[in-house]
Amino acid sequence: MTLWLSTFVVPPIIGQTPFRPLVQLGQSLGAIRSPSYFSDGVAGTLFDSHWLWWLAIAAVGVVLYVMGRNRNDRNLLRLGGGGILLAIAWTMLAMAFDSPAERLLAAHKGLATAAADHDIDRMLTHLSKDFLAPQVGITANAAAREELSSRLNSYGIRSTYITSYRYTRENAIAVTDVTLLTESNMGAIKTTWQLSWNDVPGEDWKIVRANLLKLGDRSVPREMVVP
Repeated sequence: MTLWLSTFVVPPIIGQTPFRPLVQLGQSLGAIRSPSYFSDGVAGTLFDSHWLWWLAIAAVGVVLYVMGRNRNDRNLLRLGGGGILLAIAWTMLAMAFDSPAERLLAAHKGLATAAADHDIDRMLTHLSKDFLAPQVGITANAAAREELSSRLNSYGIRSTYITSYRYTRENAIAVTDVTLLTESNMGAIKTTWQLSWNDVPGEDWKIVRANLLKLGDRSVPREMVVP
């Protein structure tokens, strides 16, 4: 279990923008969780960060506004002002709301941080009440807390890098395929996991089931229990 629940180090490009102060302001204000019935297309367009689009719209708006002032053209002034207001409004909307995809990635990172801190209570907040991971000994008849604590204490995990992250989502159900490269006392370990998630109303994404697909480059049977 600790092979995928240890420290996720997401590539630095994720979350970087040319306007870090604005991002930090948006984070300090807090984000509203957009409901999962929004499709990825709609939620991604409205609520994800699109800095190039925003800058382009704002730049065109400024150019039109300046041209309108120089030519005393009210139509250009309106177009330019409208473009600037659109860029500002869209940016603030995206800062205020977290799309389902953003929340799903944040759930991965939150779970990883809790695992790195060996904080079992926080880890459990990311797992559904009927969470199953049979290949690491968590079944309907085994308590997740005891199994997680035992495995966290038995492995010398130093860090885990996400080398691949893919997801599919239909409303409040999502499946993620995550490939990890884990540094441990046993050396570097590559694993690929498939995680099934539910977006719980009033809470957030929670893992329902974790399946180990590959250990290294070898497929792992579902009936196999990893020691």
